[in-house]
Order: sequence, then structure tokens, then C-alpha cells
Amino acid sequence: MQPRFLITDFFTWFNKGDAAILIGLLKLLNSVFPRSEITVLSLTPDIDNLHFLKYCLCVKSRFFNNYSYRSKSRIKKIKIIPIYLIKAILILLSIKFKKIKLGKDQFILEEYKHNDVIISVGGGFLGGKKYGSILYTLFLLYYSKIIGKIVIIYAQSIEPFKSGIVAWFTMFVLNKIDLIFVREQYSYNLLKQYQIKSKIFLTADTAFLLNELPKDHNMNLIENKVFSEKPLIGITVRYWRFLESKNHKLLFKNYLITMAKLINYWIAKRNATIILFPQVIGEKYDDDRQTSLTLYNLLSKKCKENTMILTEDFTPEELKSLSGKMDLFIGTRMHSNIFALSMRVPVVAIAYEMKTYGIMRMINLEKYVIDIKNISAEKLISLSELVYEKREEIGKILDTEIPRLENISFQSMLIVKRYLTKKLYYR
Repeated sequence: MQPRFLITDFFTWFNKGDAAILIGLLKLLNSVFPRSEITVLSLTPDIDNLHFLKYCLCVKSRFFNNYSYRSKSRIKKIKIIPIYLIKAILILLSIKFKKIKLGKDQFILEEYKHNDVIISVGGGFLGGKKYGSILYTLFLLYYSKIIGKIVIIYAQSIEPFKSGIVAWFTMFVLNKIDLIFVREQYSYNLLKQYQIKSKIFLTADTAFLLNELPKDHNMNLIENKVFSEKPLIGITVRYWRFLESKNHKLLFKNYLITMAKLINYWIAKRNATIILFPQVIGEKYDDDRQTSLTLYNLLSKKCKENTMILTEDFTPEELKSLSGKMDLFIGTRMHSNIFALSMRVPVVAIAYEMKTYGIMRMINLEKYVIDIKNISAEKLISLSELVYEKREEIGKILDTEIPRLENISFQSMLIVKRYLTKKLYYR
């Protein structure tokens, strides 16, 4: 009998990086625990069920599903917090008083009770000043332990704490988790620094396990629109709020102007073709296609003629395969960089959180990272030229490092298997 898994904290299909993380995790689970029952809790279950049907899993709503509020005003977001806090209290009371039910949300709690193992999916939603993580993630992991479940955090990053409250709640819950797997050294060192009692392991981001499409797949979107002799440069941009600065609007404007100068340089010097990739779509405030369009409108007429914005709802596999056609990738979205790196394409990574440095360090390419807060056209152009000139050397590094990371992922899941064998006595 195989254990039953509940994967929590999944975001949405519309975020292709998160979708790739989930697909990679499913690949690991199906490899090590064949024919196991797997359920996923997401923010957009109706959409996700359509896309993940081929993986033979069921997608249901997360308990505190705030997706419809993400594009609302700050006041409206705050108004839902008391409601969620009342629900959290009722959840705790329902453990002792069985007659307490939570209406239509009760079926979600039943998923926690029905499954043997709760896995918090990979991502970067812990640490920093991420107050939402206390309620949306940590509370439900704590609840899972109270009702006697095995709880695993798998392939996550924990940002350096910038709030004492976030740090306290995070450490309190992490000390009760069965197994913690972090996807880069920074997070590992941070947890060791805080002397977390749980078992901690260093693994790799599961998005590295994403399959590319077969070479005969109809992926001629780019080939039909550009000349093969031109260098192809893939770029991802994102809306970033620079919340730690009072001049956040000015910093974001500088970021976009810098990216425009970068594009102008590569088109003027090498007659390059620029492809703007959509890594996250579907959200009013954080749709990469909108940010790409804003950037596009900053370009000169000649640059616009040599720049293409991809706008379709691509699968993660399609985005990975398309990124593999690039000669150079300059990515703000970390998982767009992972897609390119997995295809042996050299990358300049623009870091908005520590996870970017950590993951690039995992493949010995940390020196090709630039901080979004200190970005300048001069620095970015210089670094992109360096990476382009070293693309063959970097390709050889990736030929060694990518298979190594894939193996680390499988070895990590074998650790999970040994632990569950001991705890659940399954066969």
C-alpha cells in the first residue's frame, strides 16, 4: 500500500515557474511512489484541473483562497483577514469539538485528514516580511501536525527574515516539521543558524526536472518570424514593487529603462532579435505580458521591429523548449532562467530575492547575477556581453551541473521514502 499525498501551497497554473515546480515534484513522487494517490490544493483549481488532468491527480481549492483578492486594494485585502482568523480559530476548535463544521470549507479540511503525508510544495513564500505566510501556509502546516500527519517542506527557499513576527512563527512551525528540504545553500545556512530541530536537507529546485518537448513538436513560432543568422536573446521582465524603498516607483521605472537600453544595445551592435517571454500571466497586477508591453513601448521604432512579445498561454514545457532556442537569456523570473539553463543556454539572472543568488550558486554561476535594486545599463550590458562571449564555456558547465541537480532531487525523494517506510510501514 502506497502513502496518500496532499500537496499544499501550490499557487496557480498561470505562474509557469510554480507549475514547473509541481510537475517536477509529481515526476519524483510517481517515480519513487508509483500508483500513489496524490491531491493538490491550489488557488485556481478549476483551471489547474484542466491542465493537470494528464498527471492523473485531483486539484482542489486551498483553504484560505485569496486569489480573487490579489488584485484588490490594500484595504479590501485587510478586510478579509478577520474572517480568515475566525476560520483559523474554528479549525483549532474543531479538533476538540467534533460538531464544529466550517460549511463549504469543511471538505478541504477533510483532505488533510484523509491523506497520510502533507507536502508543502516548493517555492519562495517563507521568510522575509511575508506576513501572509503565517496564516496561509504555516498555520495549516501546524494544523497538519496537530492531527498527526507527516509534514514535509520540499525544495523551498526561506528568505532572510526582516520581521521578528514572521521569524518567530516560521521557526515555531518549522521546528515541528518532519523533514525540510531547501533548494539552495542560503536557506540551508539560515535554518542551521536558527538551530532548527527538524531534519534539514539540501536539494534542488524540482523545475530542473521538467521535460522538454520532442524535437519534432511544432515549435516553429519563432523560426517563422526571425532570421536564423541573428542572435536570439530571451528576456523576462516582471512588475516589482521595491517595497523596502520609499522611491519604489522610481526604482521600477529605472529597471524598465535599463532593460530598454539593454535591448537597444544588442539590436544596434549585433542586430539581435529579442523575445520577451511571459512567465506569469492571468493576474491584473503581475502579468508579465503587461510589463513586457510597457517595456516595448519604451523602445525605438527599429527596436520594436526586432522585438517580439509572446502572449500565449504556453505550457511550462513549451516555454522551456522555446528558451532552448535562445543564444542568451536575461531573466528576472528565476524559473525562466531555470528553463534556459536546463536547455544549456547561458543566463544573466536579475535577482529580486536571495533565492536567485542561491539557485545560481547551486550551479556555480553566481557571478552572473545582478541585483535588481542596483541595476544599471552599464552593468547589465557588460555582464550580458561577458556571458555571451563565454557561452560555450558555460554550456560545458551546465552539461555537468544540470544532471547533478537532477540526481540530487531523486536522492532527496529516496530520503523521503526511507522516512515514510519507517513511519508508515507501507510496502
